[in-house]
Amino acid sequence: MVRWVDSYGRPKTEEEKAKWAETVKTNSYYNDPAKRENFIAETQKLGLDPATATLFNWLEADDKASFARPPKSWGDFSLLVSL
Repeated sequence: MVRWVDSYGRPKTEEEKAKWAETVKTNSYYNDPAKRENFIAETQKLGLDPATATLFNWLEADDKASFARPPKSWGDFSLLVSL
C-alpha cells in the first residue's frame, strides 16, 4: 500500500510522513464529540480506558475479542472456510 501511495499520491516529505504516522498512532475517537459516546461504550466493553485508548488500541482489542469467539453456527463457519 505504501508503494502505491508513493507511486500515485502527492509526494510527501519524510517530515510529513512522520507527522501523519504520529497523528494516526495517537488518534482517539474520545476527542471527537460526534463519536465519543459510542467510543466510550465500546472501549469499556473491552476493558479499555476510553480516556487513554487510541483508535488502534480499540480496533486491536475488538479484533481479538471478535475472532476469539467461535462461529455462531456451522453456517457461519462454512462461510469462513469458503473464503
